[in-house]
Amino acid sequence: MKKHLVLVVVLSLMTYGLKAQIKTTEVQKDVPVMTFEETNHDFGTLHEGDVVKFVYNFTNTGKAPLVIKRIKASCGCTIPSNWKKEPIMPGEKSAFTVRFNTRNKPNKQHKTLSIYANTAKGIERVYFVANVIPDPKLEKARKERRERWMKQREEAKKKKETQAKQRKNNVNKTSVLSATSSSKDLEAKQKALKKQEKSLKKQEKHLKKDAKKAKKIEKWQKKIADKKSEIQKMENKIKSLKADIRKLENKIDAYKK
Repeated sequence: MKKHLVLVVVLSLMTYGLKAQIKTTEVQKDVPVMTFEETNHDFGTLHEGDVVKFVYNFTNTGKAPLVIKRIKASCGCTIPSNWKKEPIMPGEKSAFTVRFNTRNKPNKQHKTLSIYANTAKGIERVYFVANVIPDPKLEKARKERRERWMKQREEAKKKKETQAKQRKNNVNKTSVLSATSSSKDLEAKQKALKKQEKSLKKQEKHLKKDAKKAKKIEKWQKKIADKKSEIQKMENKIKSLKADIRKLENKIDAYKK
């Protein structure tokens, strides 16, 4: 039963994917297609300072009007221009121009042009290459600029390191001062604590003396209490004896009569 359910699910997914693929193919049939006569142009060998142009010819081989929104170059030395702003109908030919300025672009160059349009991909790309022979004067100026930049970079690095060392030294000095101040504070606190300790010891001695006196007084008070108790007992006995005496006297008086 489980295998049957799995098979049904797999077949459903395959059917859904096939339908989606068919729909995508149908949509792609209704979009414009840019077909270039040349997508990779080689300007060959140029001399620095040369300004060259090339025209990229293409045809809309799709089944819908082609609209070019913009064309962007990978470098500021490359300027695309002259593309048609209106829709280019199916089967219609068109073109745009690219201008390449080789100044400050020595040696092997490889540039890209991105065409933003309503094609299936949304961005179409064409390329060109060139081998630019450097101008000696410009090459010398570039070398001097590089050397100056390297020197400035090295100076900035040294300055940064010096500032870092100064900050570290300042931190160390601050730490030493803080530690010294903390040490003095601790010494002062230690002296104050010692004074408090002496004072507490004196108080302790006085308290011990007072405690001894209190113990003696307590003993004396106990002795007094014991004596008072003895006196009370004796007084009670005296009262008892007096009562006995009175009884005897009464008996004697009665006997005499």
